[in-house]
Amino acid sequence: MHGTILVLLLIFLFHSLNGLDHARKAGHNVLDSISRISEHKPNEPGMAKRLYPEDLMQRQLATYLTSIPKLFHQSWINDISPAKFEEWSSSCRAAHPDWEWVLWTDEDNRRLVERYAPWFIDTYEFLQSEIYRADATRNMYMHVFGG
Repeated sequence: MHGTILVLLLIFLFHSLNGLDHARKAGHNVLDSISRISEHKPNEPGMAKRLYPEDLMQRQLATYLTSIPKLFHQSWINDISPAKFEEWSSSCRAAHPDWEWVLWTDEDNRRLVERYAPWFIDTYEFLQSEIYRADATRNMYMHVFGG
């Protein structure tokens, strides 16, 4: 199964290079209206700034990167991560207060695929479970946005 995922990710990267080039040249930077169930909370002082996936996906894509963006990604089923993960997440955000932090949900992951890899959606849906879909989209975060 791991070999299959690796092949799918390589195919994604190959195909997405052309799609991202096209999106960058076309100046894509706005998503269709997205409504979130959860309320946006204010940023905590001394912590990495919370950046919501829909806000990140509305940004203009970089045409080239000369450094690693100060952005880190976390993925969970929904907006509320379990207490056992909160300690490491908080410590990472506190250690990098000048960075931005994105918490991606399963719903956000699907939107990312729809937006940046629509050709991949059937394969994405066919994956065995949500954790496999999350694993695939983690590679997409890094490929599309860096961090």
